[in-house]
Amino acid sequence: MSPLRKNVIANFASKVITALTGFIVVPFYQKYLGLEAYGLISFFITLQAVIAIFDLGLSLASNREIGSISVAGTGSEKGQGRRLLRTMECFYFLVGAALFLFFALTADFWAFHWIQSNEIPREAVRACVILSGGTIGLRWPISLYSGILMGLERQVLANGLSIVLTLVKTVGSIGVIMFVSASPVFFYQWQVAAGLMETAIMSVAAWRVLGGIRPWRTSFDPSIFKTVWRFGLSVGAISIFAMLLKQLDKLVISKMLPIEHLGYYNTAWLAAAGISMLFQPVQAAVFPRFNKIWTRGDRDELQRTFHRASQIVAFTAAPAAGVMVFFSHELLALWTQSEIVASQAGLPLTLLGLAALFNGMMAVPFALQLATGMTWLPLANNGIALIVMGPVIYVLVTRFGIAGGSIAWLLFNILYYTILPQFMFRHVLRSHKKTWYFRDTLPFMGLAMGLAAGVKFWCDGLESIYFQAAVAALGAGVYLAAGIGFSRTLQSMIGLRLGALRPSGMPGFRV
Repeated sequence: MSPLRKNVIANFASKVITALTGFIVVPFYQKYLGLEAYGLISFFITLQAVIAIFDLGLSLASNREIGSISVAGTGSEKGQGRRLLRTMECFYFLVGAALFLFFALTADFWAFHWIQSNEIPREAVRACVILSGGTIGLRWPISLYSGILMGLERQVLANGLSIVLTLVKTVGSIGVIMFVSASPVFFYQWQVAAGLMETAIMSVAAWRVLGGIRPWRTSFDPSIFKTVWRFGLSVGAISIFAMLLKQLDKLVISKMLPIEHLGYYNTAWLAAAGISMLFQPVQAAVFPRFNKIWTRGDRDELQRTFHRASQIVAFTAAPAAGVMVFFSHELLALWTQSEIVASQAGLPLTLLGLAALFNGMMAVPFALQLATGMTWLPLANNGIALIVMGPVIYVLVTRFGIAGGSIAWLLFNILYYTILPQFMFRHVLRSHKKTWYFRDTLPFMGLAMGLAAGVKFWCDGLESIYFQAAVAALGAGVYLAAGIGFSRTLQSMIGLRLGALRPSGMPGFRV
């Protein structure tokens, strides 16, 4: 099995397990903590995502730099890598300490002037703010350690650790609220302890891979910043705009509507985010590969890897999005065991599921843009979108409530998928734009949505759950057969050779 395939599988396994644990804990949180406490947790998850912009793109820059060092073949790769890690590590720990101080000093503002809560005492909210700051500060360097391991293509190790740590943290969280106290304060106390454990384990893993048994003997090298700051700042700006875009709807909802509405919306958002576990593993695996191919100057291999990855993403993400779009109410009712949540979050999930599909189609192009140094394009896109999206979200939330946030996100991602490639393919992989649209993405999207709509229409007329399951299985079978028959990439992945069976003139991308 090739290293790229191993990395994709490892990334996929990590994403699946992380997503599944996230889905599993939501009903527990809502049942034992209550909707207000779950809304409070949702708010801090949103805030944590916003705070992540202070990474400034340095974890991805470290990923790219460590990959370039490994390609150079100078014989001193591990020594250079250790100096890179030590230097960036010092920066990350300083930022983590600053973030904790920020939360500690502003706890009164969040508790008494921002969060609207009728059931949770203000002092408890204040304690949660401080503990949340401690969790964020302690976990801050994890993205650096993960970036180092990913850049060295040690993604099996990175994801194995992530799976184990996620399971320990999740089981501990459930245990705390079920057997210790159903208080958000105790919940966040456990998060602090888990954050300390995660950071310590990831640190040991990164240093050992680089041969740093005694990391304190590696010196701080300020010249490292000269090699990573330019790319890091560009990616950091992209990350800032992207995080603000992704969290702006939640921040507006948290301010304009009661906190339980944010809980409904965040439930739909988490469900739609499940689609990301189908494309982010591929994105994470191909970024260091794109970086190495681009450094070597092998343009033929670059185009083959790009199209293969794009088809894999479209083939796997499209049917999941189709299910979310047409069966949103059923999914939420099954997941949360709450008709109220399913009714409130059903429409947002339909819209967010479709938005996630368009966003997923851009995962591989985004990785290519970063690997080739084309950071100006996503930076301009996100900057312009942020200016426009603020007023749009405000107006739509005012008019349509929580559904307004999902409408805004859908509109943004449609434009993202439609406009950005027009510029990207002028600078890299010229003449491949039509192939990407009409062979790599649109056929799978159209097929999945058409079949999901047909299954929904047919199932609505059937009372027997067994007949409904049979119709769903039939739809899935048709999708698999048609998708694999269309794509040579998918055929090669499963060892099929269907080219001889395809009638002449029938399209099939040859990669």
